[in-house]
Amino acid sequence: MTEGPGTTSVSGDPPLVTDSDVHALTWEFVNSGYRGDEYANWPIERRLDRFLRRRGLSRHADNGDICNIILDRIMRSISHTPAPAAFASSG
Repeated sequence: MTEGPGTTSVSGDPPLVTDSDVHALTWEFVNSGYRGDEYANWPIERRLDRFLRRRGLSRHADNGDICNIILDRIMRSISHTPAPAAFASSG
C-alpha cells in the first residue's frame, strides 16, 4: 500500500479512497447508530461492513485494505470521542 498526500492507494493502483473520503466515512460512522446500543453485540468489522453497504459502497466493503484503513481511523476517533449514549445518560 502506498500513500501520498490525501490519497490512499492499494498495490500502486490509482487511489480507491482519498484521505478526505476516509475522514468523511469515519465521521459518519462515529455519529451513526452503528455506534449505539442497537449494534453493541456486533463486532466492529460487521458494523462497518453493514454501514458501507447501506451507503452503496460495496466496493469498499469488499476491499480488506480499505476496510482496515477506515477501521483504524474509526478506532482512533472512538478513543477520543465519548459514545453518544454517554451524553444522554448523564445529567
